[in-house]
Amino acid sequence: MKKIIPILIVILFSLSILVIAKGGSSGGYVKKETPVEVARPDCESFSLIIERIKCRLEFGQKYETTPEPCRNLNSPVNNEQGCTKLYKDSLPCYELSGKNKDQCFKNLAGFSKTTVREEISTPDGNKKVRLYLVALLYDLEEIVEDAQREEKMDLDLAAELIDSIVVVKSKVLQNKPVSEVRASLKNLKDKWPKELK
Repeated sequence: MKKIIPILIVILFSLSILVIAKGGSSGGYVKKETPVEVARPDCESFSLIIERIKCRLEFGQKYETTPEPCRNLNSPVNNEQGCTKLYKDSLPCYELSGKNKDQCFKNLAGFSKTTVREEISTPDGNKKVRLYLVALLYDLEEIVEDAQREEKMDLDLAAELIDSIVVVKSKVLQNKPVSEVRASLKNLKDKWPKELK
C-alpha cells in the first residue's frame, strides 16, 4: 500500500497545472457572483450530486454549504466538521503557486517530512497523505471550473468531471482501499480532456 500512494500523487501531478482560484462547485465557500436579475435556484434542493454541481457552476450558490465529499463522513478521524474545516483552512493555499502552494498543502495536512514517500512511513502518515491528496484534487476541480468559466468546456462536461473528482475525494476521505481510490482516479483520468493537461 505504501507504494501505491506515491503513484497516486504522480498521477495527480500529471493531471494538475497551477491555478489561482477559489471555486466551490462541490460545495463549501463560493465567491462567484450571479447577476441580480437572474433567478437563482437553491442548488441544495437537487437530490443528485451532479445536479447540485451543475447548478453551482451555472448559478453559484446563495450561502456556504458542506462540501460534497464531506457529507456523511462519520468516522472519528474524518467527520463532516473536520472535513469542512480542512476546506476552509485550505483557501489561503490557492492564493499561492508552485512550490509554495504545494508546501501549503503539505503543512495543512500536517506533514512533518519533506516528501510523500517519507511522510507515509510516519505515525498517521497515511491520514496526512490522504488529506494532501484531497487538497490536490480540489486543485484539479479549480482547473475544471476555470475552463468552464472561460468557455473552454461546456457545463455538462465540467459537472461530470467535478462529480468524478468528488467521488475520488470521498473515497480518500472515507479511507477506502487504495485499489478503490486508484480505480476512481483512473476513471477521472480517462475522462480528463487532453487540452487541460
